[in-house]
Amino acid sequence: SFVLANKADGIFVYSTNGAAAPTFSRSGSTVTIATATSGATIKYTKDGSNPKTSSTAVTGTSVTVAAGDKIRAYAYKDGIVASAIAAYNA
Repeated sequence: SFVLANKADGIFVYSTNGAAAPTFSRSGSTVTIATATSGATIKYTKDGSNPKTSSTAVTGTSVTVAAGDKIRAYAYKDGIVASAIAAYNA
């Protein structure tokens, strides 16, 4: 099952049965992408397309963005269900 939360800086979808969906926070041209699931990897895109297993993984915790970027991200970890895709518009 999933929970949808509409927040001022983006819409977040949380999976209640697997990895926690990524959350976003912005400071200038940097967006921090995080998940509450310890040891999970976050894959993302900045063009609005849904990320895939072959998409870029977050290195560290943040990515540089430009105005108009549409970040889509999900978290996964071996042995549990991948999170729903979360979205953030820069």
